Amino acid sequence: MASEKAKATEMAQKKIKSNVQKATFDLGALDQVDLNLEALPEVAEQAVMTTPYFSVIAGSYRSIDNAEKKLAQLKANGYDAAFTEINPEGLHRVAYGRFTSKRKALNLHNFIRFSLQEEAWYLEEK
Repeated sequence: MASEKAKATEMAQKKIKSNVQKATFDLGALDQVDLNLEALPEVAEQAVMTTPYFSVIAGSYRSIDNAEKKLAQLKANGYDAAFTEINPEGLHRVAYGRFTSKRKALNLHNFIRFSLQEEAWYLEEK
C-alpha cells in the first residue's frame, strides 16, 4: 500500500514537472525600451571595492601590448584569463584567473606551480 502511494506520488511529481517544463507564455509584442543609465562615481567606486578578488598572476607588464599578448596566450590555452587592477608601480597584471573564492584561486595556483611547474603568484585584491 505504502509503495503504491509512493509510486503514485512520484508519477504525479514527474507529470507536474513535465507540464511546468513545457509551459510557454505569449506576452504579445513588446515595445522597445531605451535605457540611459549612469552610475554615480561614488557608488561605482564603492561597488568595485566591496568585492575582494583572489587572483593567480601570470605576469606584470609595463607595456599594455605585452600584457594583451600574454592575456591572449593564456586564453588560447584555455584559462579564464583577465587583467587585474594596475599595480602601484603602473604595471599591468595578467591573471590566469580571478575568483571570488580564495579556495579556487589557491587550487589553480597550486596546480600551475606544482603540476605544470610554471611561474605564478597568488594575489588578494581588496
